[in-house]
Amino acid sequence: MSERRLMAEMLTEIAEAALAAARPGLRATRLEVSLPVELRFRPGGELAAELPLFLRRTDFDAPPSRLTVVWEEAGP
Repeated sequence: MSERRLMAEMLTEIAEAALAAARPGLRATRLEVSLPVELRFRPGGELAAELPLFLRRTDFDAPPSRLTVVWEEAGP
């Protein structure tokens, strides 16, 4: 099993990739993503998360959780 990243690291990478995919001249003020994630607590209470590693799951695999995150520009 691969080492999972901290949830903050995974979300930062997803947000950066989504913003990088925007067309030139386009300004994103709101970004919403809904993803399947596998969650684990690390020692010390840190929450680790990763996108599912396999497309096909077996009866031994726990079902992935679903995470919806919204990044929105704050007003003045």
